[in-house]
Amino acid sequence: MLMTNIRLYYDNVLECGINITLYDDDYHYICRVMRVNTDNIIKVFNHKYGEWNARIISHTKNKCCVLALGEQIAEPVHTIFGPIVIFSPGRKGLSSFIAQKATELGAIAIIPTIMDRSVSNSINITKLRLIAKEATEQSGRIDIPLVYDACYIDDLPEHCQALNCNTIIVADPTSSANYAILHTLAAKQNYGIVIGPEGGMTDKELNILASKFKNIYKIKLGPRILRMETAIIAILSVYQITVGDWA
Repeated sequence: MLMTNIRLYYDNVLECGINITLYDDDYHYICRVMRVNTDNIIKVFNHKYGEWNARIISHTKNKCCVLALGEQIAEPVHTIFGPIVIFSPGRKGLSSFIAQKATELGAIAIIPTIMDRSVSNSINITKLRLIAKEATEQSGRIDIPLVYDACYIDDLPEHCQALNCNTIIVADPTSSANYAILHTLAAKQNYGIVIGPEGGMTDKELNILASKFKNIYKIKLGPRILRMETAIIAILSVYQITVGDWA
C-alpha cells in the first residue's frame, strides 16, 4: 500500500470500516487529477468526524470506492473561532483569489458584500465554494469556511450575528490606527474583517456598520495603498499574528 498526502473533504459520517463511493468532482480529482491506484492510502476528513486514513478499494471510469481504515489521524473540531472575511466583489478572478487565500489563512466564513463602489454585482457562489473546499484540502485544515450568497451591506449584520460576531475590523487607509490595536482583542472570538472596493467604502456604508455592530476598528495597513488581493493577505496575516492561531 502506498501512503499519499492526498486529502479529500467528505461531507458525511466517517468511522472505521465505512465504505465511501466517490462520483463527479471528487472522483475526477482523486482518479483523473491525482491518479491514485487501487490500495493507495488517502486521507478523508470533515470537522464533525475528524480525519481518517482510507484505502482505495477500486475505481472504474466513473466512480471510486474507498474504505476508511481504523486509524483516526485528527480529532473532530467542535468549536471553531476565527476571522469572517467580508469583501466587495471585484474584477474577474479576484473573488476566487480572495476565497482561496481567506481559506488558507483561517477564515471561518466568507461573505461577498455588494457595496456602492463594487466593480461587479455578479458572483459565482458555487465556484467560490468549490475553491474553498479545494483550498481546505490542500492547506491541511479540517473545516471548510462557510461561503455565503452575496448580500448587500444592510444584510451583513444579520449574517454576522448568526456567526456570533459583533465586532468588525475595517481596512481603512485614512485611519490613524495600525494593527497594534488588534492586541486589545480577546482570543477565541469571531471577528469580521472588511475589505472594501478599491474605490473605498462610502461614509454612508461606514456609518451603517458603526450603527449595527457593537465595536468597529478601523486600521491602516501601512504607508502604501494596497490592492484588494494584497490587503486581504496583509490584514489576515496581522490578525492571525496578534489574536488568531499564529499568536
